Amino acid sequence: MIFPFTAIVGQDEMKTALVLNVIDPAIGGLLIMGEKGTAKSTAVRALAELLPEIEVVRAVLSTANRAASSAAHAGSGPRQERSSRGTGRR
Repeated sequence: MIFPFTAIVGQDEMKTALVLNVIDPAIGGLLIMGEKGTAKSTAVRALAELLPEIEVVRAVLSTANRAASSAAHAGSGPRQERSSRGTGRR
């Protein structure tokens, strides 16, 4: 069971920063620092649990890998996968 995001108390700035990063990914991320036991990981996992599943399409970005990828996946088109947001807990 994941601790509910709304039940985290006393970390208003961290929670606001996390929510803003979800609203506007152009912010570029967030570095959370703090003492052990200050709900850093708990907050991230709780917020991730609230987000919808997203579809991820794997694409070849460099021309060096394009030829090898084309040969390996001839005629298969883009590969689609479902993301579990990297939590490994689904």
